[in-house]
Amino acid sequence: MKTKSILTTLIAILVVITLGFQSCKKVEENNQTLKANFSANITAGTVPLSVIFTDQSINNPTSWQWDFGDAGKSTQANPTHTYNAEGSHTISLTVTNEFGSDTKINLNYITVTGEIITGTFNDPRDGQIYNTVEIDNQTWFSENLNFETTNSSWYDNDPANGDIYGRLYTWDAAMSACPTGWHLPSDDEWKELEIYLGMSQTEADNIEWRGTNQGKQMKSTSGWQANGNGINSVGFTALPGGYRFNDGSFQRLGERGTFWSSSAVSGGSAWYRNPSFNQDQVYRNNFNTANSYSVRCLKD
Repeated sequence: MKTKSILTTLIAILVVITLGFQSCKKVEENNQTLKANFSANITAGTVPLSVIFTDQSINNPTSWQWDFGDAGKSTQANPTHTYNAEGSHTISLTVTNEFGSDTKINLNYITVTGEIITGTFNDPRDGQIYNTVEIDNQTWFSENLNFETTNSSWYDNDPANGDIYGRLYTWDAAMSACPTGWHLPSDDEWKELEIYLGMSQTEADNIEWRGTNQGKQMKSTSGWQANGNGINSVGFTALPGGYRFNDGSFQRLGERGTFWSSSAVSGGSAWYRNPSFNQDQVYRNNFNTANSYSVRCLKD
């Protein structure tokens, strides 16, 4: 009788352990968080803009609901969508599986622009010809300035770098480096470009990394280290010309494109912009005017 009681107790304990294990397993399964995520292959920046969206969600979704921000929707896993109107678009993806659903929203993720209007400018000072581009109400050089001034240099003092990336200028040199009819853009004029590319005013006024993919839109489609190329959506063609510190050392060629603005800050600093190979955003800050950065000229 006593042996039977012990056996019954052991069976009961085994059942509890088994049920407990199954319960833990079920809890573990339910904690397999479904995480929505996606990427976009942007093939161009102008109307019509064809974009291939790729679901990158975690834990095997079984259904998808895309909203492309222009009244377009899809329930495919990896849809292609064509934008036929200019503007910035917020993209959302909701995925579901047996454990629940999750939504990913990217604000102002896709910016569609009108026809890119390009031109050239012949610098009468030395005969160099620069490509130009009209972006909204601004006309920019779409190349880095390569005019020789006092306190300017090629990266590593190599003229071959100048052919690609132009020259690097201290801030004082940059202030007067652009030809007549053109000027070094102010901090606010840089913001105007960034806002046109979909950055909000609040984001544009912030420092350090700002916005969503405005850096990716500005960067050239080749030449950036580690496949950090951009999509050059409006023809700005930002190049990774690196920079020169005031001690004479050169750094970051192929990694960063650092551009002066004309807006000074107290204490011997000025605002600059810095797209990078490993970021889709745009960096804004101020630093020592004795350093040498690239120059993009803006039409008066």
